[in-house]
Amino acid sequence: MVFVSLCLHVKSPRLLKRRHLIAALAVLSTIIAQPSTAHAQSTAFTYQGALTDGGSPANGSYDLRFALFDALSGGAQQGVTLTNAATAVSNGLFTVTLDFGSQFPGAARWLELGVRTNGGGSFGVLTPRQPVTPTPYAITAANAGTAAALSGNVPVAQLTGTIPLAQLPPAVVTNGAGGVTLSGTFSGDGSGLTALNGSQVISGTVADARLSANVALRAGGNNFTGNQTVMSGNVGIGTTMPGGQLQAVTGNRKVWLNSTNTFGISPGGMFSVSRPDDGGETGFLGGSASPSDDVGLAASGGGTELRLVSSGGGSAGFGFYINTPLASAFASTRPTPAVKIDGSGNVGIGTTNPATSLHVFGNGANQGGGAPSAPDGHVVLIKVTNTGRTAGLAIQSAYAGTHTAFNDNFITFFKSDGVSIGSIEANGAGSVQLGGAGSDYAEYLPKADPSAQIKAREIVGVREGRIVARGAAADQYMVVTGQAIVAGNRPSEDENDLARHSLVSFIGQVPVHVRGPVKSGDFILASEKGDGTGVAMSAANIPPSAMHRVVGRAWESSSGAGLKSVNAAVGLDQTSLVVPALERLERQNTALAQKLEARDAKIAELERGLTELQTLLRSSAQ
Repeated sequence: MVFVSLCLHVKSPRLLKRRHLIAALAVLSTIIAQPSTAHAQSTAFTYQGALTDGGSPANGSYDLRFALFDALSGGAQQGVTLTNAATAVSNGLFTVTLDFGSQFPGAARWLELGVRTNGGGSFGVLTPRQPVTPTPYAITAANAGTAAALSGNVPVAQLTGTIPLAQLPPAVVTNGAGGVTLSGTFSGDGSGLTALNGSQVISGTVADARLSANVALRAGGNNFTGNQTVMSGNVGIGTTMPGGQLQAVTGNRKVWLNSTNTFGISPGGMFSVSRPDDGGETGFLGGSASPSDDVGLAASGGGTELRLVSSGGGSAGFGFYINTPLASAFASTRPTPAVKIDGSGNVGIGTTNPATSLHVFGNGANQGGGAPSAPDGHVVLIKVTNTGRTAGLAIQSAYAGTHTAFNDNFITFFKSDGVSIGSIEANGAGSVQLGGAGSDYAEYLPKADPSAQIKAREIVGVREGRIVARGAAADQYMVVTGQAIVAGNRPSEDENDLARHSLVSFIGQVPVHVRGPVKSGDFILASEKGDGTGVAMSAANIPPSAMHRVVGRAWESSSGAGLKSVNAAVGLDQTSLVVPALERLERQNTALAQKLEARDAKIAELERGLTELQTLLRSSAQ
C-alpha cells in the first residue's frame, strides 16, 4: 500500500462569503501485485482531506468538484469532471472516492479542486493546481508488468507471444528459418511427407488427382471461378486464327468481339456478326449493355448513330417486339411489332406497315387502363410536364404563303371507310377554321330534372339558364341539337355528368320537330301543348304575346299535317319577325289617328252650334 500526500491552500472570499478555506488533501492509492494470479483492478482511488473554515475545522455539507489536467495551468483536461455533492465534513475531515478512468499512463498530472457550500452558487476554484506524484515504490509497481523487470526462472506456461530464434538452442529445427543444416540419413517413399514444394520434385509424373483444384486441364472438365485474365493475344472458339479478341466459329456463322475487320462499314466493331449463308462480314454493334433488364447502346463520340442498314426494299426496316417468343419474332410470318420503322423511314406503332411518317394503331377504349374520358384512355397522349408556360402539339407548314382550305387540312377526322367527318383547316385568309358536316353552335345546359329523357330535335323551355320541365313557365324556347359542330360549356368528360345536361343549339341550322304544314320562311314556335314540338306561323299572324315562343325560321316547306322534321335557322337576326308587327301597329295607329281627327271635327261643329243656340236663347229672353 502506497500513500501520496498533497496539500492545498486556497482563498475564495466571493463564493464562501469571505471565509477562508484551506484544504489539506491526502491522496491514497493502493497497488496490489500478485505474481501468479491476475485480478481485475479498478481505476478508482480514495482522496482524504482536511477542510478549515476561518481557521477552525469545518463541519457540515460541502460540494467538492475535481478535475484532472496535463499541465499546471491551461493544458487539456484528462477524463471527466467529478462532482461530489453534499460531502460530509466532520471536524474538518472528509473522504471521497474518485475515478477518472485510465488517465495515469506515467505522464505528469495536476489536480484542480473547486469548493462551495452545499448547493450554493458557483464553485470557487482553488489555485494553483497541485501535481499528483507517486511514492518511490509506486514507480516500481508501475513497471511490474514488463518482462524487463523480471528475474530468475519463468514457467513456460506463463509465456505468450513469439520467442526470437536467437533465444532457441541450436538443436531445435524451425519452420521457415534459414541456415538450418540436417545431418543423418533419411529413407522412405515420401508417403509421409506433407506440404512438399513442387519445385523439389525432379522426376516422375504427378497424377491429375494430385494437382491443385486451381490447375486447368487441357482435356476439359474445368470449372472456372473468379476472374480469368488474358493479358494479350486473341481467344478463338472453333478457330485457330481468331480475328478479334474473342471469335466463335461454327461453319459459316461467326461472331467477333472487338473485331479488327472493317467490313466496309466502320473500322472494327465492338460486336460483329457474319451472314449465316456464306460467312461474309456484314455489320457490327458498338456500345455497352446496362446492368439492368434494359439494353442500351452508347459511344463517346457526339455524332455517333445507331445505324441499321438493309439493302432490301418492301417491308425491310427495324421492328421492336415485346413479350414475343424469339421463334415467333424471327418466323417468316411475324407478329405485329410494338414499333416498326420501315425502309422509307415511316414509324408504325402497333402496325407492321406504317402508311405515313407516323402511323399509330390503338383500340381507343381503355387504351392505357383509363376510361375514354381519361388521358390514359386515348390512343395517343402528349403530356407537358412544365408547370409554367405550356406548349403541347405543334404543326408547322413549310409553305409561307396564304393557305387554302382545299389544300391545307392540318388535322382531319375520318370514318373507317376513309370519308372525312371534319377537320381543322386553313381558311384561305391566313388563319384556320373548323370544317365538318355539323351545322350549328351549341352549349350544354343543365336539366331541372336530371333524369328527364330529352332527344335531339325537341323544343325545350329554358329559364335562368336551365332546361325546365315540360309545360313549366319559361323565359324562352330552344331546340336540342344532335349535329353541332361546336359544343360549348361541356361540364366534364364523365358520361353520367353529361347525361344530366342537354346540348342546345344557340346559332346555326338545326332540324326541329314540327306539326302541321310548313312554308319556307315561316317562323317555328314552341307548341302550347308543351310536348317538345313546334308549329309554323307567318310573321303577320304571330301575336305579340306569342313572340317569346319563337325558336327559329323554317328553311324548307312541308304540306303534311303530321309530325315531321324541318330544317330551321336558329339564333339569327329576327328582324323579319318584328317588322311586320311594327307595321301592323303603325297602320292601326294611323287609322286611330284619322278617327280621332274626324271625331274632333264633329265635336268642334257641335260646340259652334251650341254656342249659336245659347246666343238665340239669351236674345229671346230679353
